[in-house]
Amino acid sequence: MSEHDEQKALIDWSISIEGRVPELHWIYAVPNGTRTGIGIAARMKQEGTKKGVPDLCLPVPRNGHGALYIEMKTIKSSGRKSYPEPEQREWLAGLEAVGNRAAVCWSWIEAAKTILEYLEIDPRLAAALVGEEY
Repeated sequence: MSEHDEQKALIDWSISIEGRVPELHWIYAVPNGTRTGIGIAARMKQEGTKKGVPDLCLPVPRNGHGALYIEMKTIKSSGRKSYPEPEQREWLAGLEAVGNRAAVCWSWIEAAKTILEYLEIDPRLAAALVGEEY
């Protein structure tokens, strides 16, 4: 699946279980990697978009962290993983340095597990919420 498809699957999943995990209401995407025309890109930059900001943010404090940030990546058809660019690595490290949790995830299931672990959801419930046996 493409990064878009993985991220869409994660958001669809989060909406589907929001009733059981209300904190998921607050997850949002950061449109920094959006491909646009030059004019819109210039306006977005003026409005504060910055290269390298992670794809998703869950601004819910947990276990000493202010928020959870997730950078979505893909596994190519060859089986090789794509990795964060230098600007993305800088943002991930910087966000952690100021008290957030930051993660790179290569599938929506990995991202879902990361979120549930961050929210300290019981592992058995977490497994059920991502459709896996405990």
